Amino acid sequence: MEENRTESENVTALNEIETPAESNPAAENAPENQAPKKRNPFVRFFFSIVTIILTLVVLLAAALAFSAFDRRSSLASIPRNYSIYVRTDSAFDTVNPFFDLQAADVFLSSPEFSSVRKTFMDFRSSPLRENPFFQFVASRPVDFALYGSGTKIGEDSHFVAVVNLGMFSLLTRTGAFMYPKLNLTVENLSYDTNEQTSYFVYEIPAKRDEKGRLLQNSLKIYFKAVKNLVIASDSFEHLLTASLVANDTTYTDEQKKLFKGNSKGELRIVADAHSLMNTFTEGNEILSSMSAIISSDSLSVISFSISDSDVFLKCRLPVSSAEEDSRSLAPILAKKSTAPSFLTRLSDITQYYTILNAGTLEELKEAVLPFIPSVKNPEEFWKDCDDWSKTLLNMDLNEFLFSWTGSEFAVLGIENQNDPVFALQVRDEKQRQQVFNKLTSSVLIKDDNSLILGGVRLPRLQFPAFLNWMLSVVGIDLPTPYFMVLDGTIYFSESPECLSAVYTNAHSGKSLVKSKNYQAISEGQKNEASLSLFYNLERSIPFFLRSNASFSKVLQLYTMGRFDARTEKSVLELSLHACARKSGSLYAVPGFPILLEGRLDSGNLQVDSGKSPQHVYWVENANTIKSLDVSSMQISSKADSDSISIVASEKSKNGGFLWSVTSHGMVSLLNASLEPVQKFPIMLGETVTCRPCAVGENLVVISERGSVLIVKPDASLITIEIPGLSAKSEPVALAGGKSFALYSKGFLGKIYYFEGDKCLNADAPFEIPGIALGSPALLKSGGKTYIGFVTQAGEMNVWRADSSDGSQIEGFPKRIGGVFMTNVVASEKYFYALSSDALLYRISLDGSMLTVQIPNSRAKEGYLCVRDSERNGKISVFVCADANVIYGFNENLELLSGYPLTGWGKPVFADVNGDKIGECIALTIDKKLVAWKVR
Repeated sequence: MEENRTESENVTALNEIETPAESNPAAENAPENQAPKKRNPFVRFFFSIVTIILTLVVLLAAALAFSAFDRRSSLASIPRNYSIYVRTDSAFDTVNPFFDLQAADVFLSSPEFSSVRKTFMDFRSSPLRENPFFQFVASRPVDFALYGSGTKIGEDSHFVAVVNLGMFSLLTRTGAFMYPKLNLTVENLSYDTNEQTSYFVYEIPAKRDEKGRLLQNSLKIYFKAVKNLVIASDSFEHLLTASLVANDTTYTDEQKKLFKGNSKGELRIVADAHSLMNTFTEGNEILSSMSAIISSDSLSVISFSISDSDVFLKCRLPVSSAEEDSRSLAPILAKKSTAPSFLTRLSDITQYYTILNAGTLEELKEAVLPFIPSVKNPEEFWKDCDDWSKTLLNMDLNEFLFSWTGSEFAVLGIENQNDPVFALQVRDEKQRQQVFNKLTSSVLIKDDNSLILGGVRLPRLQFPAFLNWMLSVVGIDLPTPYFMVLDGTIYFSESPECLSAVYTNAHSGKSLVKSKNYQAISEGQKNEASLSLFYNLERSIPFFLRSNASFSKVLQLYTMGRFDARTEKSVLELSLHACARKSGSLYAVPGFPILLEGRLDSGNLQVDSGKSPQHVYWVENANTIKSLDVSSMQISSKADSDSISIVASEKSKNGGFLWSVTSHGMVSLLNASLEPVQKFPIMLGETVTCRPCAVGENLVVISERGSVLIVKPDASLITIEIPGLSAKSEPVALAGGKSFALYSKGFLGKIYYFEGDKCLNADAPFEIPGIALGSPALLKSGGKTYIGFVTQAGEMNVWRADSSDGSQIEGFPKRIGGVFMTNVVASEKYFYALSSDALLYRISLDGSMLTVQIPNSRAKEGYLCVRDSERNGKISVFVCADANVIYGFNENLELLSGYPLTGWGKPVFADVNGDKIGECIALTIDKKLVAWKVR
């Protein structure tokens, strides 16, 4: 029965399947029984690419994470025994501001840093500094350590630099692995291996001058990528190998905290304490001999920041109070510094001071006398002085000096006065009076009470010879001082006017500590000090600026400052705040002036053509070309047996920078190294009578027999014959064009005008009714070219260059007065002329004139030139009369800020210090090349 039921159910199911769709509404809506659709190939490709990209991103993220966490401490790669250690959390944020500092120019002007000057200047002007990606990549933590006591890397000192790349070390990890396998070749870079490790070597070639003399030794820098670090050093055996195995376990926890702390973008310097002390005390015999106060094998921490307006420096030196180390300085070092009360007595007429607040006079004698180089035996020296005092003054030195003096001593400079004022704190006025009464009663001491100045009586003493000898040991010279006692202080000075000024201003209410300048340089300074110096370089030079060290030269840029030394808990703290307080905006560029050797031609100073000249050229002894690379400050030379004239050329395709022409017609196109380019030199076969002129990329030379020779950069030559031509002055070209003009001298002189290689007025030259000196000037205005020329008698002539009948424009010729030994120059609007009585003229095309007198000058051999500023498009006119002074005016004959300046002849402009602003460069009468920075 179950079989029949099953069969019946099967039949029913079969009937349902075979029922037509139209008779089954449910089947009408059901999907057809068909194979699944294939996915679009583009979609499959898209998802494949996305999958690959996501996989690569995940792998890259994993690699970056591994690079970030597989770390090694930077400090672990710095071997000990360094002299200077520098750390910064962001190399770019710390270093970048230094490229704009005037102080950097001072450092790089020193011979020991000349090898890096060009690189520094190139980077200073590089657009990379403004590139956000470069800034991000360069903002890596860097540790730098210097070993040795010198400044010449690779010779008397060596370095280790460690860059922490963090997750970016993925590049160095893979690069170090892939570079030797790819067989790449990079100039001066090699990949070496030894039994211990593999590493990269970059060699900086040696530099020599044109005579083969060594300027800079070759230098090898070794690089090694270690986990997240890149370690570089110039010493493989001693430093790089030590860096690879070094560890930070030799550092104390306190030192690690100091080194690894967040520097907040500032430069943190840890230096050898002895070396740092020598930096501050070099140039002072007494202070430099006190290195014994520094604890042996100790480090000092320096907090340092610098800008063009301010320098802040603080450093802490661990000092030794042990008697055997510091001799008699222990009592001084053990004292905690206090605020000098003498500061409250100084009025704002004080221009500088040195205040000593370290102890009584007796304590200072015991502490300092053993360190004075000229005192070989301190006990014997003091005994001799004491015997002299007893014999001549009837009292010993204890009574004479120690019984009444306090613990504060000072030297002051007073406004508008040259002589210093010495001040001593009076501890016991009654005792002082007794001592001075004994002095004045002695036949050896003369007392003069006759002077009353400014309402105060100023007695005068004449010290005996032995006392002056004692004072001379510490640099004091007071043979016949005036003195006065005021507010518990006795003042001495050779000038009674100084003491009168102190007296009259003592209670004026105008305190020095309230003055604007003093408050500016006291920012961040503590009041407690054992030694305090307030200085103004116009009046005084502190001891730490008297050395030739580069650091001292940098500080001399900052004309006013305050230096304090204080002691507390066996630590000597030195602090300095210096400010730049300079008037005007003109100053000498560091590295200049450059002393020259030979006789100079001031009218032949040249620079490369174009917006960014890199070389300055001049001629010495008439036959030697000199070239100064403004970036590296290296000077090249090229000598010839004949006299030479030079003209800057447009930079040609064959590398030419400078045209050179000898008096016998040898023409050379020279490259930056003063070597002739291909196909040069060429011989003209003509004697040259005047200086040549660059017209576009060509050179125009006038021969003695009257030929106009046009030399092209490919050494081809065009000759134009002008019958009767007698040119004694150089041709003049129109700026930015191919036009030029020349003057044929004679009683009735002629001016010829050329466009390209054609003379447009050869048959009807412009005639000059009189004798003149110099060359014509070309001015282009409103699409027309004008030719200006002034005769020696002062007749100004102006023609349109395309004038066919030789007639002048309306209003000319024009008598402008004076005698003219040099001819006119032209700007875009005006002609400028300089008379022999140093009167500068601005002459318009409508005949109107504006004049200005060059003060206290004559101009029988004056120089006149015009410059179009690339920064603002404004015209400047430069005048050098018969003196070693250059004046600068704008086109309205208003004196430019900062001028006049020292110089002779025509100045040129080039960016010497990489700030993208051209400095004014000139020769001087006393054989110097000077450069002035003009803002």
